[in-house]
Amino acid sequence: MSYKLTNEYDEIETLLNKGLSIESKLKQIKQEMDAVNTRIIKLAMIQRKNKQATVNFQTLTGKISVVFRETYQVKDNEKLKECKKLVGSLFDNLFTFEKKYKPKPKFKKFMRGETFGLQNYDKVKLILLDNVEEKTIKPTVKFEVL
Repeated sequence: MSYKLTNEYDEIETLLNKGLSIESKLKQIKQEMDAVNTRIIKLAMIQRKNKQATVNFQTLTGKISVVFRETYQVKDNEKLKECKKLVGSLFDNLFTFEKKYKPKPKFKKFMRGETFGLQNYDKVKLILLDNVEEKTIKPTVKFEVL
């Protein structure tokens, strides 16, 4: 049995080989870029003050911006439910419940110092921190040419 090879087949073979070559190069470039970003993020962590969201580096040729994002995660729903009495009506503004409690955007503001009129803010914050942990999301790095 013989197969007739067409010009189309030759073109597909060429495109396949070219695609595989480019994929390999892209993988290597991505690894190099990941290493650069990792180092920049480490440098930004050193420069970061008071949990600021963005750290900028400027040179003669360009600018790098590193954006940090954090979120909060409830450790134990049952223990947090006990805090509800202490926090009072503010609790429903700080957390939502979907099978388990999840912090709302206001919770981040609360943890950063906005008291929302709560009298015993420091005590409540410490108790909530026992039940909620801060989770850092991988920062993003942006390069700009000046």
